[in-house]
Formats: sequence, C-alpha cells, structure tokens
Amino acid sequence: MARSSLVLVYDDDCGFCQAAVRWLKRRDRVGRLVAVPCQAPDLAALAPGVPRHECERAVQLVAPNGQRRAGARAIFGALAQLPGFWGWVGRTLSPAAWLFEPGYRLIARYRHRLSAWLGLEACRFDNTGER
Repeated sequence: MARSSLVLVYDDDCGFCQAAVRWLKRRDRVGRLVAVPCQAPDLAALAPGVPRHECERAVQLVAPNGQRRAGARAIFGALAQLPGFWGWVGRTLSPAAWLFEPGYRLIARYRHRLSAWLGLEACRFDNTGER
C-alpha cells in the first residue's frame, strides 16, 4: 500500500458496505483509496489507530498522516478523492458532512435490512451492532 493512499476501513460483513466499496473502487481510476475490511487480521498495521469496534459502527477514512474521519465525513472524504463529478460532489459537500450524519447513522443502524432489501448479502449484525 502506498503511503500516499487513504485507507478506507469498512465492515466486510455488510452487503451494503461491500457494494459501496465496489462502487468507489470502480471510480477510483488513479488509486487514491485503499479499502481494508475491519475484519482484516492485520488491521492495526494497515490502519493504525482504528479499533475494530469503531469501524463496525461507522466507516473510517485514514489519511497517510494518521488523521481519521468517520461516518459521513469519511464518505465525503473518500468521494473527494475521485476524479470528475463524484470528486466534485465530495469536495463540495465535505464541509457540510455534519448535516448528513443523521442520515448516515440511520443507514448504518439498519444496514442489515437495507442489504436484504437490495438483494445483497445481509449483514450479520442486528441493529444494535451485536452478532
């Protein structure tokens, strides 16, 4: 992994999260993002300072300097790395990410239902975050 890359830590047990990461990877033509599941055995080496329990609740974006964003801020930070329209969306909305946090939390809380509804592999978590 290049140290100039941002590390996106996501919950690989979540079908919605998996689909979102696949979507981001397809659009990241310059390789600015590295996606790492929070279930990775070497998570501490790949994303220092990111406890697994935190990325099971919210996606985390870790910059090469160790700065970390979570939830909606992480999503817009990741989008900002993409070329074209989606990069513009990420850069434009990043300062207002806090406005999207309630929606992010709602989706995160019910991601297992959303995954099933979308026909994705359903999350193995219930809405309390327990297996």
